[in-house]
Amino acid sequence: METLSPDHFEILAEIGQGSFGQVVKARKKDSNEVFAIKIVEKAHLKRENKVKQAHIEKTLLFKLGSYPGIIKLHYTFQDAQCLYFVLDLCEGGDLVGLISRLRELPYQLAVFYAAEIVATLEFMRGNQVAHRDLKPENILIAGSGHMRIVDFGSARDYSNEEDKAAVLRRNTFVGTAEYVSPEVLADEEVGPPVDLWALGCIVYQMLTGQPPFTAKNDYLIFEQIRSLNVHYPPSMPSEAADLVRRLLVHSPQARLGAGNPDSGNDFSVLKSHPFFANIDFAAIFTQEVPMPQNAPIQAPSSPSLKPQVSIAVDETQVLVSGIVKKKAGWVYKQRRLDISNEPRIRYYDPGSGKIKGEIEISPDLHVEIRNKYEFLIITPKRTYFFKDISGHPERWAAAVQSIVASLGQK
Repeated sequence: METLSPDHFEILAEIGQGSFGQVVKARKKDSNEVFAIKIVEKAHLKRENKVKQAHIEKTLLFKLGSYPGIIKLHYTFQDAQCLYFVLDLCEGGDLVGLISRLRELPYQLAVFYAAEIVATLEFMRGNQVAHRDLKPENILIAGSGHMRIVDFGSARDYSNEEDKAAVLRRNTFVGTAEYVSPEVLADEEVGPPVDLWALGCIVYQMLTGQPPFTAKNDYLIFEQIRSLNVHYPPSMPSEAADLVRRLLVHSPQARLGAGNPDSGNDFSVLKSHPFFANIDFAAIFTQEVPMPQNAPIQAPSSPSLKPQVSIAVDETQVLVSGIVKKKAGWVYKQRRLDISNEPRIRYYDPGSGKIKGEIEISPDLHVEIRNKYEFLIITPKRTYFFKDISGHPERWAAAVQSIVASLGQK
């Protein structure tokens, strides 16, 4: 296999940021092929105890990546600071961005994407893999308009003896609040049916513009999930509402499609649901995507980076970056918060990538941690309320402390 390094690629633009590092658009110099490169900071993996997750993602992407509904991993390499995952470039951004741009998807498009997800989940089930963090942010749109599932860091391979043993032990929390299944909240076995629950949430969101479980904090969201408190708007077609109801079921094995082959509740039963009446699953990834004319495939992109910038970390470093919830009035809105050593603190809309605000830097800036999730960034003029949904607010406090300390050195 070809031995690669950052020097074999030219960065063209930044695609996105995450708590792990960044994703860039890059050209392979010898072939002119354009890829997305996910750059994972080793220090972050060690700090967050996620070295194993990175290995799982690499292994599963090589195992599953030949399927058209899963992002293809072409190469991996590393240097002293980072791991590099060279992936297919998906020019349409993610599904949550598409929903945000259109407010809700046209019915035919929602059915089509739901069918692609079902076909991909069936393939994964046949390979004994559960994604366990399926959500619109982890579904990308390729240049062809077809979808690709990404981010297998929380996934489990149940053909692996170690993972089989793991499900018999108590499970750590996996997933994102709005898409978390009841068995996760109950600290029970988390297997492939968790992805069918997420499918129900995604179908609902594609047709309404928002997840079925929303509230001003995670506790209230979890209470809605436990009580199955879902509002089905009158505008939702009956076959769509029926599909969602049969997926959002407390008992994992009772969810539509959760049964073993020929059980009477397997994927063939799911695919025969009236919601998919006009779908040819065998040819779904070769058909033209019914994308409306007002939804161009090209997603909003970040500004191009200077050609001479290396893939390795440069003088301007993102100290910490990730998805948080920011309080706005009586509700919390999802934002991407970035703290860099410029120094600068900004928060963005995770769907559009637009800057929503910047926090003033001063020697009096500090962070107050309230509990496992909530933290305040306090300035002389204003206090900002945030929630770290991963449960690590201390990383934000450390980054703020670092940039405040640097002010005295200048």
